[in-house]
Amino acid sequence: FFVLIILEKLVLGKFLEKTHILKHVYVIFIIPLTWVVFAITDIGDIGAYFSRLFPFLSSGTADFVNTKDVIRALQDYWYILLASVIFCLPFPARIYNKHKNNIIISVALFAVFLYSVYKLATTSSNPFLYANF
Repeated sequence: FFVLIILEKLVLGKFLEKTHILKHVYVIFIIPLTWVVFAITDIGDIGAYFSRLFPFLSSGTADFVNTKDVIRALQDYWYILLASVIFCLPFPARIYNKHKNNIIISVALFAVFLYSVYKLATTSSNPFLYANF
């Protein structure tokens, strides 16, 4: 992260500030790539993770790639992807700022929060990641 922060401060910072979408996409890609060391404890499994994540970069046979993974994930989590894309756009913030004192908006956001916490708690089979260290 030190190297990434230095690159952002010295090289990428001004460019990322000019591009509103790219700076969000940049973070969405960087976080999973760098946090993988906390989630995967075996070095061999990290190689398998990156082979499945980037099968088009694999020079040999990609034994780890299941071509239906994306389709299965979209069938299971399409609504979460859709909500994520919608909440990344600027108009939800404008709606919130305009109606933030409205009880319906507050209840709706609290429901989204509770559902998110519920999904994190019930679908996660991995305990607190830092406990592995």
